[in-house]
Amino acid sequence: MPDVYVSNISNNHWVTASNIGAAPDTINIYDSLTQKYSLDDINLFASFHHTTKDKITFKVMNVQKQHNSYDCGLYALAIATSLLHGQDPTQLSFSDSRAHLLKCYKNGQITPFPAKTEYRQLPVKVAIAKYMHCTCQGLDTES
Repeated sequence: MPDVYVSNISNNHWVTASNIGAAPDTINIYDSLTQKYSLDDINLFASFHHTTKDKITFKVMNVQKQHNSYDCGLYALAIATSLLHGQDPTQLSFSDSRAHLLKCYKNGQITPFPAKTEYRQLPVKVAIAKYMHCTCQGLDTES
């Protein structure tokens, strides 16, 4: 089942996680800052993906970077919206996001954010494989 989650991690940063377009038992993480992830962050991403497998892979995708310290929420929403509309956010460069989001709120409908196609040679920046506990399907913190 396709899933898209916009989540607050590390108490101050918004990212999008999804299995849309991902290999089985893989979660793509779309992060406009690409910071390091704590074990709590990885556990949060894992909790979205219900699997009976013993291993899950997290791929940090190469998306447009924000130019300030406060627009992570806008980027997370733009990325989530693009995924839900069949677009590949690793190939998009968003613009005018604040005005577009306001228009969406006024119209009562979220539509794709304005973007230009921007070819990124490496859509995946980092892949992290983690093993799951067999009983609770939480992450095995020893691996």
